Amino acid sequence: MSAGDSYCPIVFRGSNGPSIAVAAQHSHCYASIYGTIPGLKVVSVWDCDDARGLLKSATRDNNPVLVLESERMYGVEFECSDEVMDPEYLVPIGKARTHMEGSDVTLLSYAAAMTPTL
Repeated sequence: MSAGDSYCPIVFRGSNGPSIAVAAQHSHCYASIYGTIPGLKVVSVWDCDDARGLLKSATRDNNPVLVLESERMYGVEFECSDEVMDPEYLVPIGKARTHMEGSDVTLLSYAAAMTPTL
């Protein structure tokens, strides 16, 4: 309603989705609900590339961004390349990452569900 004349550069970060040893009321995935809110950008991290690159992109965005993380991934270690550790490394918001290319099938996934897909 501001016709682009005002901005709300804020980042919300938190866990989302099923976890380990919690009751059912603490294991919901709210990504689809948040994704319906006009003006709110929603991103989900899987590995260290996503965690570093998306969080940095979110802090540079002029819009509100919600960064969702899976609690189940907090203890998982990933290799971080020199490219990821570069101070200017960003993962663009709104563009899917391709982890592997093939010719017979396309698998889409996000967050912790990426692990069994690779």
